[in-house]
Amino acid sequence: MNRCPDCMNEWDGRMCASCGYQPGASMVTPNALPPGTVLANRYVLGNALCVSRQSIAYAAWDQQMEQRMIITEFYPAVIVKRIQGMVTPQRNQAQFQVAMSRYQAYDGQQMLPLAQAFFGNNTAYRVYVPAEQPQLKKQADMLLDHGRVVKWVQGGLCLEGKASRIRVLHCTY
Repeated sequence: MNRCPDCMNEWDGRMCASCGYQPGASMVTPNALPPGTVLANRYVLGNALCVSRQSIAYAAWDQQMEQRMIITEFYPAVIVKRIQGMVTPQRNQAQFQVAMSRYQAYDGQQMLPLAQAFFGNNTAYRVYVPAEQPQLKKQADMLLDHGRVVKWVQGGLCLEGKASRIRVLHCTY
């Protein structure tokens, strides 16, 4: 069964009847995992839907539940690189580990229901159940536009919480 990489609905490989996606129409998102990547032996990633300074949100298909999902990946681009699929901190490794653990464990107010949180590829992932509407991009953007704030100050880490996202306000190296 073929799935549209933008909305994860069934499609014939041409223009998606649900969201209008056409092969080759999406821009490649730097640092994003490629469509078809499988996480936790369960979730097949589609396209990266949106990116913030600290997260990448993907369309995904849950092979066990057979439903569409949105997955956010902790990826603070200012301090990490992706090397052979693994997220690798380039500096502030201890702070990255603390922030990643808090990102994965956060259980505050969510814009969408949280289905699972897990570690993989040396980072944290959060899996959300989207609303029934086909516009995953809009829902993913809501997840990245609300959230916790991470402040890197003089080698220390300060977390301030509101929803599900981590935003880097200030970095000192």
